[in-house]
Amino acid sequence: MFELIGKLTFHGKTVEINPEISISSNENNIHLISSFILIPEDFDIKIPKIVRKKVAEIIEVTIDFYLAAKS
Repeated sequence: MFELIGKLTFHGKTVEINPEISISSNENNIHLISSFILIPEDFDIKIPKIVRKKVAEIIEVTIDFYLAAKS
């Protein structure tokens, strides 16, 4: 496991993120997997009362990159 340090911009608001990331490789391929939690309020997103019960208060973001060498 490695720690990824970066910034995420959504709706014009930027927050720093630092999720743990798993990296594996074989021959000419690299696979990166991570997940982290976001909260809509961190991006100044206000959930209207009428749909508040239907929208998640906590959002899990999953990253799954598969990088292959050019042939």
